[in-house]
Amino acid sequence: MVLLIGVMATMTAVSVQRGLGGARAQSAAGELAAALRRARLQAVVGGRITDFRLDPARASYRIGDAVPVVLSGDLHLGMRYAREAVEPAATEAGGIRFFPDGSSSGGRVTLRQGRRQWRLDVSWLTGAVAISTATVEP
Repeated sequence: MVLLIGVMATMTAVSVQRGLGGARAQSAAGELAAALRRARLQAVVGGRITDFRLDPARASYRIGDAVPVVLSGDLHLGMRYAREAVEPAATEAGGIRFFPDGSSSGGRVTLRQGRRQWRLDVSWLTGAVAISTATVEP
């Protein structure tokens, strides 16, 4: 009986940890989408080009010359972008450039935790950010 209670308690603890990790990853995906939208807004309102940069090794991002923001959780980040538009610094994966007319250089930011993946696509024509989720094979 005591063994059964111990096993059930362990299973519950593991389940709760996975749930918290998934919530952190979901929150980070939302934060990245908001940051991309904020970079676009800064470009439009400020009338100047604004860059969004991602550093997957440090799980961080920055807008323009602002201080980098570190995301929480055990996340794997990636980015596809137009190399001609934004030349990344040595430590960064690259960036997405937003223009004063609302358009962008376009790109995709991916965030993965375990088998869950979030994909943030940025339209080059409108600068709009779309989020999609998927389950990836191990």
